[in-house]
Amino acid sequence: MAQHQSYPSPPSAEEARTNPIALLELREHVAREKLVKIEEQKLVREELKLCYRREGVNHISKCKHLALEYIRLMKENKEAINLN
Repeated sequence: MAQHQSYPSPPSAEEARTNPIALLELREHVAREKLVKIEEQKLVREELKLCYRREGVNHISKCKHLALEYIRLMKENKEAINLN
């Protein structure tokens, strides 16, 4: 199994204001976090598509939890994108 790369904790916003390198590191950290959330949303969407196909006419009751999770992730990601 592949190991995940760990990154150092991001610099504080105060430090990023005075240090250009810290600002770059903070931007990279925020971008990585957004990409992770987007990928998580894609995984749930794929799982939801498979559930719809697998369950057929019962998809409304059987896949509801995935649909609600997907909606929650879409709202979170939309808010995260609108912050910047």
